Amino acid sequence: SLAGKIPHFASVDETWSHRDREVVDECERGTDKRVNSLLSTISHAGENLACVGFEQFTSAQKILSGEHTDERTFCLLYTADGFDWKSEDALYAANPNLGVSVYLDTLKEAQQRAINIPSLQSAFRSHNLDEWISADAVWIEPQKLASCRQHGLKMEDFRFWHVGECAGGTAPDMLRPFVLGL
Repeated sequence: SLAGKIPHFASVDETWSHRDREVVDECERGTDKRVNSLLSTISHAGENLACVGFEQFTSAQKILSGEHTDERTFCLLYTADGFDWKSEDALYAANPNLGVSVYLDTLKEAQQRAINIPSLQSAFRSHNLDEWISADAVWIEPQKLASCRQHGLKMEDFRFWHVGECAGGTAPDMLRPFVLGL
């Protein structure tokens, strides 16, 4: 347990992946008890909007915008929010060390894979562009689903909806298709 510790310095990494606030809270309580102590947290974005990392992100946004005042907190955010995630500008916005320790060519390749394979988009956008995404994976892009939507459909419009039904109910040896209404 971290309870009762009074460190001069504490660092908490990858707060997006913490299940709860326990580690961050104990480090904060410990550094608050000492003069000139420092608590450092660092993280990229994640998919869980209920985690301590997202809470810290939104708090930092409010401090940087002037909505909240906190003289003891230094905030620095690099994110592609506001940029088209498919653009090279988004890569530069979220990766200040691009071309030094993060290589443009490999990041562009990863970006292209995420563009081509929708299930890779959430991880790429959260881990490489520091965008908070509220889903672990995207199977089909929402824009593509929206373009297929037909309003006003009724169950009778589906060709085989009544397959497997008989006068006395549903025959157990016949499969009734599952229909998803979008």
